[in-house]
Amino acid sequence: MPGNDKRHPRLSRLRSGALLLLLMGLVSVVGFSCLSTWKGPAGSLTNDLFVPSILLNAGLGFSNADADTVPGLRDFLDFKSTAFSLENIKAGTTFQPLHPYQEFHRYLLYTLALVWYCFGINWISVKLLLIALLVLSALLTYGISRLVLNRLLSFLVALSFSASAGVYWTLPVLRDFAKVPFILALLLLMGLFIRRRMTPRLYWLLALSAGAVMGIGMGFRRDLLVFLPPVLFFIAAARLQHTSPSALFQRAGALLLAFGAFVLAGLPVHLSLCRDGYVAAHDTLMGFATYSDQELALLRSGSYEKHALLNDLFSTYKAYDAAKRGVTFRKGVYEERLSDPHFDLEMKSAYARKIMLTFPADMLLRAYASVLRINTGSAPAPYYPLRLIEKYGFLFLIVALLLSSAVKPRQTFLLLLLVLYCCGITSLQFGVRHSVHLAFLPYFFAAMTIQLMISAAVQFRKIRCGNASFPSFTAVLRRRWHYVPVLLLLLLLFWLPVKISGMLQERQFRPLLRHYEAQESRPLRYIARQWDDRMIFMPLRDRVHEKSESFHLIDHVSTSFLEARFQQVREPLDIRFVYEADQDFWDFSAPLACEVAEDALPCALRLFFPVPELKGEDAASHFTGLSLPMSQRQYFAGFQEIETPETGELLMPVLIPEKEGSFLFRQRLELPWAGTWWRQYPKEDVFDAAIAKEGIKHAIMTGRAEEAVEKAQDALSHRPDSPAFSLLYMEALEESGRAQDARMVAQHLLRSFPGARALYARLGSFYATRGGADRQRQEWQCLPAQLADRRFEDEFCYLTARPQQE
Repeated sequence: MPGNDKRHPRLSRLRSGALLLLLMGLVSVVGFSCLSTWKGPAGSLTNDLFVPSILLNAGLGFSNADADTVPGLRDFLDFKSTAFSLENIKAGTTFQPLHPYQEFHRYLLYTLALVWYCFGINWISVKLLLIALLVLSALLTYGISRLVLNRLLSFLVALSFSASAGVYWTLPVLRDFAKVPFILALLLLMGLFIRRRMTPRLYWLLALSAGAVMGIGMGFRRDLLVFLPPVLFFIAAARLQHTSPSALFQRAGALLLAFGAFVLAGLPVHLSLCRDGYVAAHDTLMGFATYSDQELALLRSGSYEKHALLNDLFSTYKAYDAAKRGVTFRKGVYEERLSDPHFDLEMKSAYARKIMLTFPADMLLRAYASVLRINTGSAPAPYYPLRLIEKYGFLFLIVALLLSSAVKPRQTFLLLLLVLYCCGITSLQFGVRHSVHLAFLPYFFAAMTIQLMISAAVQFRKIRCGNASFPSFTAVLRRRWHYVPVLLLLLLLFWLPVKISGMLQERQFRPLLRHYEAQESRPLRYIARQWDDRMIFMPLRDRVHEKSESFHLIDHVSTSFLEARFQQVREPLDIRFVYEADQDFWDFSAPLACEVAEDALPCALRLFFPVPELKGEDAASHFTGLSLPMSQRQYFAGFQEIETPETGELLMPVLIPEKEGSFLFRQRLELPWAGTWWRQYPKEDVFDAAIAKEGIKHAIMTGRAEEAVEKAQDALSHRPDSPAFSLLYMEALEESGRAQDARMVAQHLLRSFPGARALYARLGSFYATRGGADRQRQEWQCLPAQLADRRFEDEFCYLTARPQQE
């Protein structure tokens, strides 16, 4: 525990003050270095989030405006100018309702408005605010450390925190880093509840402070909500100096005080969240994505993939599709309640619960992985000494807790609970920016280990010098025997739930597996093309999804269910799902993250996977095929299409090996005894399809048709027979006045994909936007006889073949 120089209290305070001033100076230097190439504070949102802060300074209240209607505001928000003048806000400004995210970040925007009021509306002021938040966070980290460590070690922990990779990555984003001081303040308060006995007055004061910090912090970031349970728990578990019959009422009063302060301090934010929903279900769905597992780095895949993409639309589609197919609601509820604005949150909540109940072992392992990942560095530190500490962070954690439990078993147990909760809760959507407030933990437990070992060495030296007596083994056992069952229980708490939940997960997944294998299917023809260094296998499907008349865009997504077969596989497969979409956010392309048991190979494999495709008026997304490296192309054995994909079961990619007992029913956790290693993300393609697509579109829109033709030709050299790039090529040719060449491209596509009904429909839509029904009929008549298959005429000429609805 921290030393206290009782003989010279004034000198002790001077040393502490000097150390804190030095810490503030060094942290400021680190902060300015981190922000030297700063590109703005928006992060995952746009800088339009900060419009209310500008309007507050203009005397227009907490309101929102269309930035494009205010001269100079769009350039300022897009970081093209460094300052903005309030004189540009004139009577013609177009006001609009506040965005929910602006209401959720109300207190952050108030703070930014105050900073801009004091220093002017410019980005330098925002940078100063970020530095102030970093300094405050470092001071709070120092305070947390001082609950356990001496001054020097606390100083080093706080300085290491400010120089960690988590801070370096997150500090530039205001809305992500603004929550850090509030969470650290809560950790400090919870540490005080663990650390010391309290008078009733101090007890109530700290409870009130904890509630107020949470409530105010909610206006900076909603993440503070997850700290309500541990705060209430540690308030209830705190030790009071005097036990009396009224102690129970004191604890109940402190709990009510904390909760009341939480509600009242954040009341405007709570009202907004109650109206629009706390969005926790959507964020949780996003956290199920394989990307989060890759960020954790300690989890190995099972033979299935719960949620492939960290994509808002993909997460929404999965929840809607499960409700539509009767997985999370009874049949018919989806159609009845689709227009209900509250049904969106209910569908996402129900789907999140379904995933959690189906995969309980994975949920638990993700929480354990989060604890281990954070304590070994959520990202590799930029300095070698810090990386070395992170490398052995797991060992430091174990040794520190063991040594501490011999001295303060109760406090150590509560500290372990706090660490498990605070780290484990980040598994809901793990990422560096979501765990940055815990970046100090590897250095904290390393320092704690050092201090406890030094204390033990000093005590041992006193014993050897005869200044102290060494207690007998029986005396130690007599004092601590009742903690032995507690330690055994702790070991069981880590191992037993994993075994039980693993058995439960396998029991729940087996029927789903049998359901997949029992599906009736029919073979699909396919074509294969080399796309750079990979081979893509593109199925020829004659099924076309009908357009939905629903007002909801997500309801226009239709789901097919396909099977890909592989023969005599001798190595782990590098499979990628390839989609082509009009807008990037509808592109559901992703690598497959499924494994089978290591002793299963060589064997045949069956991959079942859902295929979501969008067919809307202004957006479309199409499944193109599966791609494999050229060295693995010989394993592919064909596609099958499931005849009746409408099922009341979860749909996800599942890789089933031919050998019995080789299917992995849960993910696996790898312990980082020598640090956390970084799993390599799939290598990016040399050719960036998204950039190429935007380049072609931009050239067409700006009237540079010949340049668009050249760009499309280059794209097709990388992606031969790509339907999306072929259609862009046709568009460029038509814009350049070469309609006949465009017609030849269309006919080449139809020859390359014989009998592909969906392609006829896409070409029909292409011509419908360039002349309507007359153009469709004209192009159909120009097709050679072998391509003008009457079976597909309705898809190609749908404007004339089908009656139009008003």
